[in-house]
Amino acid sequence: QQMAAKAKERQEKEATLHRKEQEAEQRQQQMLAKEAGIKRMENEAGARREQLVAEESERQRRETEAAARRKEQVAAEAERQRKEKEAEARKQKGEKVRQEKRAVDTAKTNDDCAGIVQVLQGTTDGGVVEDALRALHMLTQSSDANRCQVAEAGSIAVVLAAMTQHRDNTGVQEHGCRALAN
Repeated sequence: QQMAAKAKERQEKEATLHRKEQEAEQRQQQMLAKEAGIKRMENEAGARREQLVAEESERQRRETEAAARRKEQVAAEAERQRKEKEAEARKQKGEKVRQEKRAVDTAKTNDDCAGIVQVLQGTTDGGVVEDALRALHMLTQSSDANRCQVAEAGSIAVVLAAMTQHRDNTGVQEHGCRALAN
């Protein structure tokens, strides 16, 4: 009986030991599973961080492109406005030149040498200057009264100033010399 009790006690100890070994093995497997879960979560977090970094990089690239497009648009608008202003200035200059040429024609028609001299004083356009000097030359060529009117209007200095300002314009030089010669 004692032997049976000792055998039973030994069996119970072996069973307890076996149960404890199984529990330890289960705990070890649970720890390994937890470690694997933690590792998986770390990998997922790393992948998410990489994805966020890639998304941020893409966002920054798009912002840079958008800023470049905005800069191009601003530059294009500035260029458009500049061209518009240039066109308006050319239009105004063209209108001024047309008015000055009409004034020369009107003064020539009316034998108004002083009017032609006045146009000469106010213009910088080589074509208008040439037309005005041609008109002065023609008006003074055959009329002593016109020659006196031109001389009294102080036109000699005006003609010389026009010739100096447009020294590369052969028409201005030719008609200026002819007007002075009269």
